[in-house]
Amino acid sequence: MERRFRLQPVLTFRRDREKMIQIELGQLQADELAARQQLDALALQVSGAVTHVADYQEGGRGRDVRVIEQSLLYLGALDERLADQRCVIADLEGRIAAKREELLAAVKDRKVMEKLKERHDRAYADWAAKMESRAIDDVVIARYHRDARDASLLI
Repeated sequence: MERRFRLQPVLTFRRDREKMIQIELGQLQADELAARQQLDALALQVSGAVTHVADYQEGGRGRDVRVIEQSLLYLGALDERLADQRCVIADLEGRIAAKREELLAAVKDRKVMEKLKERHDRAYADWAAKMESRAIDDVVIARYHRDARDASLLI
């Protein structure tokens, strides 16, 4: 029996693949966090713009239709950017969920290979113990026969 685990390259590949998927998942999560921060910033811009328009109208200066029209166009553009950012976040959430599933599958694959390696190591240890026991038995038997032969020569 070989001491070396024949499937070690496969186990190494699966470990490396799992690490790569973990890195990719981390990057996706960082991207999602950045996208959520952008969404929060856009929401603050919308809130500020709405407050600005409301203050403008209440301040008695609200009679300039062009300023109000530009403000409403700006708010519309911000709403579109908010919707786009929500789509980006939804896409990232889907990709993160898929990457988590991929990571779970990779972990399962790695664990299967590690169990095979553990089984191989146990089988090798058992085999080595048997070989050692046989060698000891052979030495003991040879010593017994030698001692018996020497004893018969003395008689």
